[in-house]
Amino acid sequence: EEEEEEEDEESEEEDESEEEEESDDDESDDDDDDDDDDSSSSSTTYVPPPTAPDAIRHWTSSQQESLNQSRAGRQLLELHQLQQTQWKQKYETIMKQQQPPPQTSSSSPSRKMTWEQFSWAMEVVHSRSFRGTFESVRDSWPKLLPSIGAPVLAAIVGYKFVIEDNPYPNDAALIGLGLVAALPTILNLVSSSSSKDESVVLLPMIDSANHMESADSLIELDPVSNCFTLSVGPNCVVMEQEEEEVDDHDNPKPQLYISYGIKKDSELLLNYGFLPGVVPKLSSSSSPPEENDPTTTDYYRQRLAETFMSRN
Repeated sequence: EEEEEEEDEESEEEDESEEEEESDDDESDDDDDDDDDDSSSSSTTYVPPPTAPDAIRHWTSSQQESLNQSRAGRQLLELHQLQQTQWKQKYETIMKQQQPPPQTSSSSPSRKMTWEQFSWAMEVVHSRSFRGTFESVRDSWPKLLPSIGAPVLAAIVGYKFVIEDNPYPNDAALIGLGLVAALPTILNLVSSSSSKDESVVLLPMIDSANHMESADSLIELDPVSNCFTLSVGPNCVVMEQEEEEVDDHDNPKPQLYISYGIKKDSELLLNYGFLPGVVPKLSSSSSPPEENDPTTTDYYRQRLAETFMSRN
């Protein structure tokens, strides 16, 4: 009997230890699930740094208020509000299109794009994209075939039925074949005078160059390799002093500029966050910045506002 009691006690202890291990495993699983939820939540709400950190949309209310001192400044603020309204309308439209189907489980994690992420993406397009009529050989084949085929067809028909079979061809037939051969050229002239569909592209590395309207740069799509190329002229390279070397005037370094096209001050300040002639804020020093210190963002934006209102 004593041996049976001891065996019962041992079995009870084993059962208790197994229950404790199971509870520990459950707790660890719960912790892992929580970690997964946290990582999933952080990954779906992550927003990269802005590509135009000094654009008006990033200004504080007091910084934007300084633009109310002139008519041009007030118009710029109205343009900013209009842009934000249009962006929100686009965002709401996309969100409605991304509504999950009714059979989708409500417990499944949400992967919807947040407003902050959408706003960041729109800023990338407005501050980093290039616009033009880019077309590769692959895309232009439907247009090239008629241009090549019509003259060749006119030449074959003319030789076979007019010259070879009839040594004295009809003038009207020759004129008709000539018009067929010239048709692609006529169509190209008409289409070039009309508006063409423009494309908007993002070009990493090329978009890292700063803007200078007088820069003689050219961005083209190579139709053979289907790659974008950047051609720069002598006006694109400017010897400048770097911010961290403002005291070293004997060591200028070349900086590459490209032209974003003809841009108004309102567009530059709205989408890019800079104005020509306004020196960017200097790198911060070890000492605390004082009021109107060039190292502060507030001072730089104040300079942008004052320069914009004085020019416009």
